[in-house]
Amino acid sequence: MGSLAKRMDKEKAKRAVLGLMYLTTFKEASGSRTWKAHDWEILDELHEDGYIGNPKSKVRSVDLTDKGAGESERIFEQDFCMEKDLAQLNARCADLEHENDKLKAQLIEARRLGDKVRELLVDEYKCLDCHETFKVLGSCDGDHSACMCEGHCPHCGSDSWTTTY
Repeated sequence: MGSLAKRMDKEKAKRAVLGLMYLTTFKEASGSRTWKAHDWEILDELHEDGYIGNPKSKVRSVDLTDKGAGESERIFEQDFCMEKDLAQLNARCADLEHENDKLKAQLIEARRLGDKVRELLVDEYKCLDCHETFKVLGSCDGDHSACMCEGHCPHCGSDSWTTTY
């Protein structure tokens, strides 16, 4: 065994071998079989895990259990098939674009509603002394330059004013 093989991650190697077994799977009357031209230690572990039959025979193929056949196909499709990956990514992109369009529409509607709310919150007043018209937000801005919280015209200070609507 080479130096790289001694350092390999056995779980990753088992997963790769099981996925690659899908390529050499064939059907027989007794069930699915696959060629066993892989590392013997990994084949032994796949047998212990219940994915394949006993690899210790002179036959060049080994039985794939139902569990092994299903997992082999799933791993192969997940790790080695581009079309599905691309199809999944394209579908996800389409979903995200649709979601983005919905969010844009919601943002436009929220801005429109915000403009309506601001219109409703702004009152227009007319001073009866200086005859200046001024708009007042529904809340005080702190410096009293555009509020009526003290009851005086911000232009002349008069307390004689009326709404214009």
